[in-house]
Amino acid sequence: MKGKSNMLYLHGFANTFFEGSKKVKAFSKYYNVIPYSYDSSRKHDDILNDMSKFVKENNIKIVSGVSLGGFFAMELSEKHNLYSVTLNPSNNPQKSLKRFLGEVHSFKANKYFNFTKEILNSYPTKLPNGFGLVMLKENDKIISSEETKKMLPKSYKSITVPGDDHGFKDIENYADLIRREHILHNKEQTKIKFFEEKKIKGDKECEKLSTYTDFHHRLMLPVGR
Repeated sequence: MKGKSNMLYLHGFANTFFEGSKKVKAFSKYYNVIPYSYDSSRKHDDILNDMSKFVKENNIKIVSGVSLGGFFAMELSEKHNLYSVTLNPSNNPQKSLKRFLGEVHSFKANKYFNFTKEILNSYPTKLPNGFGLVMLKENDKIISSEETKKMLPKSYKSITVPGDDHGFKDIENYADLIRREHILHNKEQTKIKFFEEKKIKGDKECEKLSTYTDFHHRLMLPVGR
């Protein structure tokens, strides 16, 4: 859609992209959500490499996802320097996916596959060093929000909201908030870049401005992100 940035939305484990889902509809209010489904029966690196190729080929400007899809979004954020919006992301895929060992129904292929220990062990065990917004349900029954907050790198901002729904079915209530956070991030980065350029040029006045230091200490992000 004209005027909207391309967003890659990534579904959870063994699921598939559904244009009519509440999350896709909510994100579509402000972004052009590009359809994409990944095959959960494959190993982690194979899935991530295909996603990375898709990002490059489709001019993706922002990545998002829920649960395991949120973890992949964080990896793509780190790899391609993209802002991410994640919903109850997996904070340790080997831990959160262990319960699926055995026969699993894939909505993408509409058939069962054997989720083996070999596939499980191909996943990382800690969160990627990307950046962006992490939305958490306070009483998520699948992945502990408190555990996720403790594990998050400082480059992420987390917002915890009431509820225990791992799938974030009420995401439409937070679409405006998510968009505001993205805009705020972009404005902050513009200011950081401005002060950084002034510093490079030897402008002594910029060193007296507390805003410059405040932004760097608060965001802990490289200029340009």
